[in-house]
Amino acid sequence: RQQAAIEERVLLLDGEPSSGRGLLGRVVTRVWDALGKPPGVGDDPVEVLVQALGAAEFVAGAYLSAAAFARPIDDSATAGVLAAHYREERAPGDRLRETVPAIA
Repeated sequence: RQQAAIEERVLLLDGEPSSGRGLLGRVVTRVWDALGKPPGVGDDPVEVLVQALGAAEFVAGAYLSAAAFARPIDDSATAGVLAAHYREERAPGDRLRETVPAIA
């Protein structure tokens, strides 16, 4: 849904959505791989929580950054779409953060 909304904005701005995996998808994959651990290592609940929280914060931050770029060029419609995606992606991070005391 989020991707479709962004593609719609790109088309309305006479752009062309990228085919295949976009830049954000590639960056998220690299970040997730960097946060990963070697196969066969046990799952420490704190490590898993930190990884999930980091991933959630990264995606939310990417939307926030993109919205910040749209505002100065007076593209309030795109900024609004991206800001809404930021709020949606922020919610999982907030829920994960609430579990820190119980897991730690």
